[in-house]
Amino acid sequence: MDIKNNYDVMNPEKRVKITPGTLPGEVPIVTSGRFVYGGAVASSLFSPSQEYNDIVIEKTSTALVPVTTNTTGSYIIMVSDTDPNGAHSVFVGSKSGSGRGHVTRLSSARGTEGQSIDADWLTGEEVKIYHKPAGSGGGNYTYRVKIYSVM
Repeated sequence: MDIKNNYDVMNPEKRVKITPGTLPGEVPIVTSGRFVYGGAVASSLFSPSQEYNDIVIEKTSTALVPVTTNTTGSYIIMVSDTDPNGAHSVFVGSKSGSGRGHVTRLSSARGTEGQSIDADWLTGEEVKIYHKPAGSGGGNYTYRVKIYSVM
């Protein structure tokens, strides 16, 4: 295998050789399986076996609810109301050892009740989500949260 002149992409079914210039920026794009790049072998970040957690928040609450357990690292966080008419958002966030983390919302859709999902990463805490504005009436929103991290 000549790593200097080509990229090898491997998946469970077959091995495909990709020559430089065939992909944008000559970077291998992988959605499953393993890839070889620069001599290092790594699993795909977007593994279909990733689990999710359901977070239940009262409609009238704007409390911040933790979704990560680490206070440092980098994350891709996908949040969707289990109701298809509810709010949905995708965030990226990073934080090193000290100070406040940085969370950016990449994409979002408001729910039919006007709620949107936001996230914050306060000093010394985990990433937390909340919805705004507070809803009215009884009941809860159930948000399905899927997190990708290398930590």
